[in-house]
Amino acid sequence: MSRKPLYFTFNNICSLDVKDLYIVNTLPMPNSPNRRVTKTQVSGRSGNLRIIETDDFGQDVYDDIDKSLTLCYKGDDIDFIKRWLRGRGNLILSNQPDRYFKASIDNILSIEKIIRTMNNFTIIFSCFPYAYLNTGDIPIIYTPTENTWETIIMNEYDLSLPHLKIYGQGDIGVMVNGVETDFYSVDGYIECDSELQQCYKGNQNLGMNMSGNFPALYEKENIIEFTGNISKIELTPHWRNI
Repeated sequence: MSRKPLYFTFNNICSLDVKDLYIVNTLPMPNSPNRRVTKTQVSGRSGNLRIIETDDFGQDVYDDIDKSLTLCYKGDDIDFIKRWLRGRGNLILSNQPDRYFKASIDNILSIEKIIRTMNNFTIIFSCFPYAYLNTGDIPIIYTPTENTWETIIMNEYDLSLPHLKIYGQGDIGVMVNGVETDFYSVDGYIECDSELQQCYKGNQNLGMNMSGNFPALYEKENIIEFTGNISKIELTPHWRNI
């Protein structure tokens, strides 16, 4: 049985499509980020007092996680390699092809010097602690038939921060598990991105047209209620896992 080739994709470019580029040894194994904990020594008490940091949704906060790749490049288009492997982008690894990491390359190395001396170099991807499921980027479409309409979404992953695009007119309400978000004077459509914590229409900032909390999809069952003159809802869940 032939072994499947190892590869990674960064900024929509797959390593298999780069001539004379090879992954040395293997890909980084799946690993978990560290929970952000502050340890304080208390006089007269054994051990440390541990304070676990939480976010606005009551979830534990985690640190970034590094993923290293050692590569071998035997080609001569060094400028392309330097342009490609820098900055921010989505990282996909072939040992976890169903998900991607929001990554950045922060180690500014003289790749040209390394390649000319030994052909091998190491790239360190600094990744956001969550891995995002590819299926979570597929919008779920709803077409309400009444002014008050309810649905249930099951989340099999960690708490996720969805993107909502709501088509309608006037004042619109969204309630997720009893937590309300209101949008005012909607004209055509409005978008709400919980991860970016932004409300907008195209390039127009509509933060003043929104009140309440940004919607979140907790683990397991989520009851969502929509109210108002709504013709269509596009909910992109952005499923994610630690």
